[in-house]
Amino acid sequence: MMEPKRVIRRRNVYLISYLVIVAVIFTSVALVFIYIPDENISTLIALLLMIVLAILSGYFKNTITSYNNLARIAKLIIKQADAIPYSKDPFEIPFVTRGFDKIHANDRFTLYAVGPKEKDKNNTPLQIIVLIYKDIDFYDKEIDEEIEKLEKTYKKQPRRYQIIAFKQYPKIGEKEIKALGEVVSYTVYRRVFTQINIGINTENQKAYFLHSNEYSPNRNYLETVEWIKSILL
Repeated sequence: MMEPKRVIRRRNVYLISYLVIVAVIFTSVALVFIYIPDENISTLIALLLMIVLAILSGYFKNTITSYNNLARIAKLIIKQADAIPYSKDPFEIPFVTRGFDKIHANDRFTLYAVGPKEKDKNNTPLQIIVLIYKDIDFYDKEIDEEIEKLEKTYKKQPRRYQIIAFKQYPKIGEKEIKALGEVVSYTVYRRVFTQINIGINTENQKAYFLHSNEYSPNRNYLETVEWIKSILL
């Protein structure tokens, strides 16, 4: 699992570095116009400086965006809540009777989904439930392929994704906690993706997943956490 405080520090270093560079370049442009009387030369130098700023901005934007996403998860890890006792086992819930379609099923996993209708104007999320039976990764290639097939059934791709993956464990230790902490929470081109992995501990009847009672990286993540609790409690 990531080192939360280190991630936050790195994000802050990149952000401060970028702000310093912007300040230096704008100051340099101002000084060029003050101390170089030749308008053609000063304009050329200023233009070159702005091109340099544009190139650096592109680099820093991608880097800072990536670190912002990681920093939000890091903060969530720092403030994470304890596992919660569950009263309903998701592996025994008939999700079809709750309005979900069974998209795929085999001896490794079952995938249910419900999504926005055509011409949806309420920003309804595509909600996906994955029940994992075998000892496979939460981001197994076959699971990803089935989700991609589901996406292709939509003429217009959903703007919000809420994916929850359940896996049963006879006992949950450090290794399992690390796998459960590998969540997805990011926004790209106005599309929001969230995947939360939930470990169902059959030994102590508790559900382990990365959440907090004090903080959430974004609204979509918070809604997904509330959705998980509505299933388990």
